[in-house]
Amino acid sequence: MPFREGTDPEENSYFDDFHNQKYCRCRVKWLISKVYKSPIIPGNEIVTNKDQGDKILTDTSRKTGVVTKYTPDEAASSSLPLYSTALNDPPDYYTDSSMLHYSYLRTSILVIFKVRS
Repeated sequence: MPFREGTDPEENSYFDDFHNQKYCRCRVKWLISKVYKSPIIPGNEIVTNKDQGDKILTDTSRKTGVVTKYTPDEAASSSLPLYSTALNDPPDYYTDSSMLHYSYLRTSILVIFKVRS
């Protein structure tokens, strides 16, 4: 994920020559937010006691982009870790002690090149 100056730790930074951009290691991209009741704060009319987050049904799905390194004559595959947390306010980094490693999503990628004549 792109590095956030002043927010992300510098020791987690790296520069990607392909995208010509500074990125951050260990950052989490949360695709589904936990449903919870927001707190009622006396004197604060903005915050109400209603459900926050995403309701998960049997047909719930999320899509996200993935980039993987391709080497000719080698199988292209990825293993993506899936994480969860019990916190209402999820952490930004998978190295946080509240993170639970849930599973892996393994993919094999078929690469087809079409030569233009």
